Order: sequence, then C-alpha cells, then structure tokens
Amino acid sequence: MLSMTQVSQQEPTSRPELLTAKEAGEALGGISDETVNRWARDGKLACITLPSGQRRFRREVIDAILAGNAA
Repeated sequence: MLSMTQVSQQEPTSRPELLTAKEAGEALGGISDETVNRWARDGKLACITLPSGQRRFRREVIDAILAGNAA
C-alpha cells in the first residue's frame, strides 16, 4: 500500500491540453468557432464531445495541422 508521501512524489498523469472551439480557431489563424465546429461536425477535425454537447480539441491535433502533418 502506498503512503501519502509516495503518492505525492509520483509523476502526475499527463493529460492532453484541450481547447475550446474558439481557442482552436484562434490557434488556426483566426478561424471562427462556428467554422471549427462545422469542421468537427463534418468529420474534418477530430474532437472530443463532452456530455454537455460541447466540443474540445486536442492541442496536439491543432499543432499537427499547423505543422502540415494533418491526417
């Protein structure tokens, strides 16, 4: 069993940075959040849909697009 000091010394779990549609659009050069959401709805941009229906976009996917490595 782990003690509290052992737990606090463990590496934090790495979580992907998630962006809102507005943040993703800004990162993509000022594209509107409506366009980002339409691309996601059309399957052109990968996203995570929250239980509330809102979409989140992984920073690594946006960075790949900007680097020209979009799949």
